[in-house]
Amino acid sequence: MTTQNRWALFDAWRRFPHKLLPGYLFGGLTLVALLWIACGLGSDPRLNYLLIIFGATLGWTIGILISPHLKEKSRFKDLLGIISAFITGFLLSKINATIDKQIDAILTNPIFIGQMLLFGSSFLLGALFVFVGRQYWRDEDEYQAVSTVQVASNPDGADVYSDGAFVGNAPSTLKLSPGKHTVRVTSSGYKDWSREITVQPGSEVKLNAVLEKEQVPTLRKEREGWGTPS
Repeated sequence: MTTQNRWALFDAWRRFPHKLLPGYLFGGLTLVALLWIACGLGSDPRLNYLLIIFGATLGWTIGILISPHLKEKSRFKDLLGIISAFITGFLLSKINATIDKQIDAILTNPIFIGQMLLFGSSFLLGALFVFVGRQYWRDEDEYQAVSTVQVASNPDGADVYSDGAFVGNAPSTLKLSPGKHTVRVTSSGYKDWSREITVQPGSEVKLNAVLEKEQVPTLRKEREGWGTPS
């Protein structure tokens, strides 16, 4: 092992959140316990192992989606909407129809109940592992790269949107990742104000949105074919 690799390992260990180590150890022991239970549940434990793998993988995926990094928020927002629509609109209806037909057999089958507990436990374990890790084991460079954008408006109190998402009322301070962003300011009775900005890592940007009043169209009656009254 080269000196550079040793320093890389040392730096990774230094940045590792050691306060999370007991939780990871407990999670590992829980996974071992689930595998041991799966081995003795039913005549063929292979299905139990598949349920644990599928549950942990699904939990891992959901854990990533509910704890996005700064650059992932916009992409994950659309993906979460698609997954939520699929689960609520299609998957749950099929599951409910199946369970309604076999509810008595399911409730009286201890092996099935045990398998569902294995699946649920592995799902929660996978989601918790990823969520906690992504929340507390962040790359320091990501936080240093966050930029500050201060948005003021005239008139004051206008609605502020960042990349299409409402973030508050002006004056407002935005924390944005490096790259291109669109800031839009709106207020009732005024024209929308919008700017596309390119944010540099660690920079501070000030925007002052001066809104123009909307012109209210006036109705004019034109008399056609009418003479001047005598």
